[in-house]
Amino acid sequence: MLTDNGAEVASRGNLAGHPVERLLGELGIKHRYTRPYRPQTNGKVERFWRTLNEELLEGTTFETEEELREELGLYLLYSDTARPHQGLGGKTPLHALQDLSTNYLTSTGMTVGLLMPLFGERGRQGGRPPSSPPTLPEARARPLSGA
Repeated sequence: MLTDNGAEVASRGNLAGHPVERLLGELGIKHRYTRPYRPQTNGKVERFWRTLNEELLEGTTFETEEELREELGLYLLYSDTARPHQGLGGKTPLHALQDLSTNYLTSTGMTVGLLMPLFGERGRQGGRPPSSPPTLPEARARPLSGA
């Protein structure tokens, strides 16, 4: 796991004494730290948090933890399948993954049938994104169980 050097996840002076360090050790997960004063390492994660805050959290009050969880799940579904990302050339993460998979399949001669479960209905429709992606309100209208 790669984290920054914050006290909530790191204790370089006392690895065995920090709860996160102990948990990762028990699970057999290697803990790596970002280089200090190197914001590029965490840039994508930090940008995601900023976008999440701007598009979902800012100015919103959730009545219950369950409501927050549901809205977050819907937002992540929207973000991964319908929201264009500048870092992906205006593609959605799903479309970018489909393009990578198609290129890989073409170069290796594998069949698309092996990847169908990853893409659900879109995979069965030839891996093409919809002509007009749903908006966040439209994504909210879909039940999570159908995702």
